[in-house]
Amino acid sequence: MLFKNDIFTDNGVRYRLLYADPTTNSAWVLNMDDPKAWPEQAAWDELASLLPLSDAVQHSTEEKTETAQGPASESLTVTPAMRRARDKAIKILGELPTRVPEIFDPALRGQLVAKREREGFARSAIYKYLRRFWVGGQTPSALLGNYHQCGRTEEQVTAGRGAKSRFDHGTYQLMQTDCEAMRDVIERLYLKDGRLKITHAFQRLLEEHYQTTDGNGKLWVLPQGERPSQKQFEYFLRKHYSLEHRLRKREGDKDFERDHRAILDTILSRCQGVGHQYEADATIADVYLVAKDDRRKIVGKPTIYFIIDRKSRLIVGWYIGLENSSWVCAMQALLTVSMDKRAICERYGVKYEPTDWPAHQVFPGELIADRELLNHASDQIADELVTRIVNLPAQRPDHKPIVETQFKLTRMRLQDGTPGMDPPENAKRRMGRHYEKDACLTLDEFVAIILLAIIEHNRTPMKGYELSLPELTDEVEPSPISIWNHNIVTRAGALTRYPEERVRIALLPRGEATVSEDGIFFKGCYYTCPEAIERGWFVAARKRRFKVTVSYDGRLVDSLYVHNTAGPRQRAEVYACTLTPRSQKSAGLSFAEVQAYEQFRAEMKPSIEQGRIQARADYHAATKPIIDNATKKLKAAGPKVSRTARRADIKDDRLAELRTERQEAASLPALDKARAAKQSKSHIAPATTSPNSRTTAQVVSLQGARAAINANNPATQQALPGQSSLDTKTSEASPASPSLAEKARLMREKMRNG
Repeated sequence: MLFKNDIFTDNGVRYRLLYADPTTNSAWVLNMDDPKAWPEQAAWDELASLLPLSDAVQHSTEEKTETAQGPASESLTVTPAMRRARDKAIKILGELPTRVPEIFDPALRGQLVAKREREGFARSAIYKYLRRFWVGGQTPSALLGNYHQCGRTEEQVTAGRGAKSRFDHGTYQLMQTDCEAMRDVIERLYLKDGRLKITHAFQRLLEEHYQTTDGNGKLWVLPQGERPSQKQFEYFLRKHYSLEHRLRKREGDKDFERDHRAILDTILSRCQGVGHQYEADATIADVYLVAKDDRRKIVGKPTIYFIIDRKSRLIVGWYIGLENSSWVCAMQALLTVSMDKRAICERYGVKYEPTDWPAHQVFPGELIADRELLNHASDQIADELVTRIVNLPAQRPDHKPIVETQFKLTRMRLQDGTPGMDPPENAKRRMGRHYEKDACLTLDEFVAIILLAIIEHNRTPMKGYELSLPELTDEVEPSPISIWNHNIVTRAGALTRYPEERVRIALLPRGEATVSEDGIFFKGCYYTCPEAIERGWFVAARKRRFKVTVSYDGRLVDSLYVHNTAGPRQRAEVYACTLTPRSQKSAGLSFAEVQAYEQFRAEMKPSIEQGRIQARADYHAATKPIIDNATKKLKAAGPKVSRTARRADIKDDRLAELRTERQEAASLPALDKARAAKQSKSHIAPATTSPNSRTTAQVVSLQGARAAINANNPATQQALPGQSSLDTKTSEASPASPSLAEKARLMREKMRNG
């Protein structure tokens, strides 16, 4: 279905419907592709079933038509000159555009134009503006001046334009090659290095593209008038590269979004009220602290971690300590939301007022923080505390401006009289002052100062805070506590409170421990608890070990929490466990330190194993000669006998060997003394006994030495039952007489051999 001013095609020719009268089945159309065509009459029933071109196609075709203005001209910037041209054309046409359909009929159109000609208007102007009016869609904007189509159609060239120079040189006219050279320098150097200024880029342009060589081979930059000027270079840069494009390329998308993007809304536009969004972030305080034990020792600057309600600006959680900005700081700050504020204030000597802490144990719907929450327990916090974690991209402090501003306000408070305060700008000064020499605050004293600053901030009215209409009508004071107390009435049903113990368990990282017969083993330590003993975990672990889930604080190994989810119908329980006596040596250490010691122990295992192997090898090397010698003597003792024969007289043989062992052990010192005395008198070497004799030492009478031996060793006074003293003859030539046991053994052998 066609409507007035719709464009349609017929055999590839574009037409515009100017007028249609279904009652008379007549219509007037205009050929837009023929610059000399005039309205033609057609049958309406033949055109009614046609479909018009789409709006996008119509606009593109109008832009290609020389005199088309219509809807496409709405995107142009209408200047006063263009309006003056339109008003002049409307004045020339007069009432002709309204004389429809007479103005479309050639015969009637001639009469109407002649009448306007008699009124003092040129015929050529009337026909020109009539066609522009019909081609442009029969609207006044079709008669706007087409000044945007004036001039050269080639882009990026000056074409003889430019103000005349006041100096001797002429105005340099840019050509296509000049524009290409400028574009090369801009995209290759200027847009990729934020340090380069426009003057630097222009200098590089001249050095790379507008130098000549003289007869000596020296390079010279072309003089003015023979090269582009810096003004032409700047104009080309700003015309073809928008400010946003330049900033994004030179500084990066993150810096542009943070420092240069358009800000059309407020931070509270997406906040539903108090408790909906908490902002969290950490910074390094600009104050030097000293050690508790010796205030002469400086321990450095502490870390401050704040959690602030976005709506009311109320500080609900904090951490002040020496930990680096990490998950540990975030965990401690979140824990203070539910910790006993009275106990905290009493610990640091700060006066406690319940009204100063209206957000006690209240957790938000969203927690907006940096990426330290992304890598540690984000899902755990979301599941346990029903809080949505919003992890921000790097280098985007504009997403949490409340907490970022609070750091600045805290620094301004500390600047007023805090000893050891070192402003950041002091580091950039040459020969800056050494403020650390004034440091005298310990960590506990600094925590007390920050607590007082938090209380002051929560009580102080905010100067630039924009109260809502209900807050204005209720005359709410624009202080964080007052805004919270006013808004919490409507937000209480959407917020949740959690006790400290549950928050602690929810925040601690979790791991998997093994239950063994020695205890619950986790990261090199053994733990136990009364509940595990009652349920017989360690007895069952002697048959088969099993795994349990634990929550632990990586800073101290002294305790951990065990999660018991044994049965599907049993309520989940959490048990507090302590170190077993086996692991008490690790008390007071962190898990990282325990792992370091375990690593040292593991590194020692190869050397220990090597030492054990070497000691065994030395033992084998020392015993091998003894064993080999004994084996040789066994072979030399005589022919082999049976095993039974060797063990036949084992009892008597053992008794004889025992008697010999006792004699040697008891008489050895006296014999040595007697032998040394006799050798010193006679200077004669003692003779050895016969090889067939059982004794190898010189035989002396034991009766004279027995008294001295018994006096020194009373245990030797007891003899075996039936044992008599042995009196041997001191003869070097004759062998010693056999003992009674030897005589009995020889007798049994004779009887056995027949």
